[in-house]
Amino acid sequence: MNWKGHAGLSLLISSLLMIPFGLKGIALGFIIITVLFSSLPDSDLVTPLEHRSLTHNVGFGLIFAAVIGSIIGYLAVIYVEMITGILVGIMIMLAIAGGVFSHLLGDIIAGWRYDSTPWKINPLLPFSSKSIGYGIFMATDEKVNYLFLKVGILTFLFYISFGIFRIYSGLH
Repeated sequence: MNWKGHAGLSLLISSLLMIPFGLKGIALGFIIITVLFSSLPDSDLVTPLEHRSLTHNVGFGLIFAAVIGSIIGYLAVIYVEMITGILVGIMIMLAIAGGVFSHLLGDIIAGWRYDSTPWKINPLLPFSSKSIGYGIFMATDEKVNYLFLKVGILTFLFYISFGIFRIYSGLH
């Protein structure tokens, strides 16, 4: 998938997950952070690392999310207050991890090699070295990537609309 497909998939998943929490700033922040970090694993493209290797697994996502969430949470504890800082740190950790995990899901379902075999990743490293990849569509297929982006945007608009409905109907 390209960035459009990854952003759309993470927007789709995070919007659905945030529906029960309503139209709140923290839920919107979660969605935004998840989408912003949905292409983080592809940072390996600008390094000497092999693509879909070290940055395409749960371990990378958990470590990166824990480091960034801890730093921001710590700063929020210092400059805001303890409980808010802890909650902000946890939310950021979960959102970053969600962005990375949605990326992994996208890469598992997308991608064909030139020899017509699916690309595989080892998403469960360091817990398992099992390779997974289904290659349901070409990762470079612009129509599919745009479709994921459009469905993600529509799901986000549904989340917003449903949140507004809940507020005005007194269901929040």
